[in-house]
Formats: sequence, C-alpha cells, structure tokens
Amino acid sequence: MLHNLNLQDKYFDFIKTGTKRIELRLFDEKRQKIQLGDTIEFANQQGGKYGVVGIRLELL
Repeated sequence: MLHNLNLQDKYFDFIKTGTKRIELRLFDEKRQKIQLGDTIEFANQQGGKYGVVGIRLELL
C-alpha cells in the first residue's frame, strides 16, 4: 500500500540523502494504517517526491 507524507524541504533533503534515517510521526488514525513493507512516499513543498519501503515500525 502507498502512503503519502509531506516534509519540509530541509527534512526531505535529509531523508533523500540518507542523513536522516528515522522519521517520527504521531501514531494517529492515518499512521495506524501503515504496515511493515508498505511504501511511504515523502513529498516536499517544491513538488519533489521520494519513495521508501517501511522496513521497521515501532510504537513509542
């Protein structure tokens, strides 16, 4: 399943270059639908998109 998440340009670039390897989000109704192995597509304000496959999900 594909999930779309928006990021500020700075954090989008960090994710894309691998500088930022962890993205934390509130475990709200939208995020509860994300399952291990789903694709997460990050988008920035400039229209850039970068897809990753969720390999680890944790509840904190």
